[in-house]
Amino acid sequence: MHAKISAADRVLFITRQPVPVLSGGSGSNVELLVESATAFPTNGQPPSTGSQIAQVTEWFRKYLHREPRASELYVWQAHLDRGGSINDAQQQLLSTPEFFYQSNADDTQYITRMHELVLGRRPNQDQLNHWLGRLAYYNDLRSEVVREFLNQQTARR
Repeated sequence: MHAKISAADRVLFITRQPVPVLSGGSGSNVELLVESATAFPTNGQPPSTGSQIAQVTEWFRKYLHREPRASELYVWQAHLDRGGSINDAQQQLLSTPEFFYQSNADDTQYITRMHELVLGRRPNQDQLNHWLGRLAYYNDLRSEVVREFLNQQTARR
């Protein structure tokens, strides 16, 4: 089984991998994990795991200025194989202490750098103030700020 959830002729969510049904022992209930369709190319088909690992590798290079360790790629490969989202990798990499320390452990530089790397432009003062305020709201829990930031960018697409 493969699922797509759409509204107004726009695909909103899609399964990354087909789920077997009508097979021995499948039972009468089926659970489907759907992801935001914005994580997929415009053809609406899930990308291959190989292309997703290539994307994760590119984020390591872009965000952390290094190659991923074999163990790190193994963890992300396993995450994707279990049906996890590639968006989790982007969120986690931008949330790492390594990324923060490469921003001189400075909140303003951290927000500016995240904005530049994800959106390709510097934040204006209002945007910078907004995200610094969100960081304060979340008591410096960067993973929550990054999640909110990335979700906002996805919603705008």
